[in-house]
Amino acid sequence: MAAKAKATQGTKINFIRSMKGSLLMFFLLMSLIPLVIVTLLLYTTANTALNDEAFAKLAAAQGIKKGQIEGYFSERQGDMVVLMETVATLRREAFAKLNSVQGIKKAQIANYFAEREGDMGVLVETVGTLRKEAFDKLDAINAIKTNQIGEYFETVGNAVHVLKDNPTTVQAIQAFEEAFAAEGGTGGPLWSAVEAQYGPIFAAVMADYGYYDVFLLAEDGDVLYTVSKESDLGENLLQGSLKDSGLAHVFRATDSAEIAFDDFEPYAPSGNLPAAFVAGPVVDENGVHVGAIAIQVPLDQINAIMMERSGMGETGETYLVGPDKLMRSDSYLDPT
Repeated sequence: MAAKAKATQGTKINFIRSMKGSLLMFFLLMSLIPLVIVTLLLYTTANTALNDEAFAKLAAAQGIKKGQIEGYFSERQGDMVVLMETVATLRREAFAKLNSVQGIKKAQIANYFAEREGDMGVLVETVGTLRKEAFDKLDAINAIKTNQIGEYFETVGNAVHVLKDNPTTVQAIQAFEEAFAAEGGTGGPLWSAVEAQYGPIFAAVMADYGYYDVFLLAEDGDVLYTVSKESDLGENLLQGSLKDSGLAHVFRATDSAEIAFDDFEPYAPSGNLPAAFVAGPVVDENGVHVGAIAIQVPLDQINAIMMERSGMGETGETYLVGPDKLMRSDSYLDPT
């Protein structure tokens, strides 16, 4: 019983203690609530005050910056006005200067072309004068060269005239023709004996006057004798390979001409080099036509005349051109 009573008593004490603790906690909490409320009110008030102060500062900073920015742009606007006025002034000055320069340059160009026009007039007159002088000189050179060529061929013609009328030529043709007929051609003993007698006479003529060759031709066209003794010796000019040659042409022409001439053209027996021929008929003392004598004109004699370039400068030259528009002499500047 005592133990039971003691246990009951202990339980009551614990209950009392528990009630006291709970009340204490309750009153403690009740005292803290106003403190918390006050603290919250103070925090809210302080936070609002700080926010208001911060917004006030921001508004002040905004006003300051706004004023600064507006002032900056106002200043720049003023600067732009000044700049635009400056640009406009500079532009007017530039255009005025350009107009002035344009006028000056226009006058200079006009003066330049006026001077050049005057120069062109002088140049045209000078060119005309030089052209006239050049053509006058060419006409003079042409006349000189024509006279020289004419005199040369006249000299050759005179030589043929003298030779054809010389009795020695008549005798030589008759002697060569007899030997040619007896031996059936050239090169035999009789022909060689006649050559030994008459050959030196015609060889001397060729050497003295610089001819390429001298021919004695029979009435029937046989080539009885030549000083150079090329492949035409012994050939017949009226038939065979030489019937259309320059020598054959000039031989036929002696039937009706005292002096016949055939223009330069390639001649096969002379290596196809250009050759011209002058010939004349040979008649005996009775007036009988016994043959012809011909001279082969050398091209170098013509070249010597045409290549004489006195007064022509470094590039001037003359050359002989035939009626067929082909050159009859070599070019000094292009001898090939």
